[in-house]
Amino acid sequence: QKVLRMLIYTGQRRAEVCTMEWSDLDLAEGLWHQPAAKSKNQRDNLSPLSDSILSILSQMPQASGWVFPSSKNEAQHITADAVTRAIIRKREHFQISKSWTCHDLRRSVATGMKSTLRVPQETVDRILNHTPAALIRTYNVHDYIAEQREALQSWAQVLDDATVIRLPTRAVA
Repeated sequence: QKVLRMLIYTGQRRAEVCTMEWSDLDLAEGLWHQPAAKSKNQRDNLSPLSDSILSILSQMPQASGWVFPSSKNEAQHITADAVTRAIIRKREHFQISKSWTCHDLRRSVATGMKSTLRVPQETVDRILNHTPAALIRTYNVHDYIAEQREALQSWAQVLDDATVIRLPTRAVA
């Protein structure tokens, strides 16, 4: 459940969320440093964290180096495939289309930020950690951290205010 919240609140890739380590986070500054080695585009990324995500993280145990340790072995992180399997098991219960994937959460974040909040495309692209075109990277070296923080905080407020389906924490008989 917390992994899914992290995905929908941040718009980050499933594998990047699954491999998040406590040492990647600066909770005091509300920042998540994603090292290039863990990023699909092989570039360092700095992502602001909303107050909602910081609240969730502050309530989580830090017994493992991983933010989302495997339930089978805390020395390992949860896998992206485990997240997908959990969603597949709940598809019928939550009436989720069989064609739906975790990546659709990123599309939902991008679409929601553009349509609901009118966030500029440059900021959405930075939030999603999309690599700007070479020419743009050459001339625009602004980090967009303040813009990302504002957009992610506003997005979190939209999600917090929405009526959401809560995933059950245990099987219901």
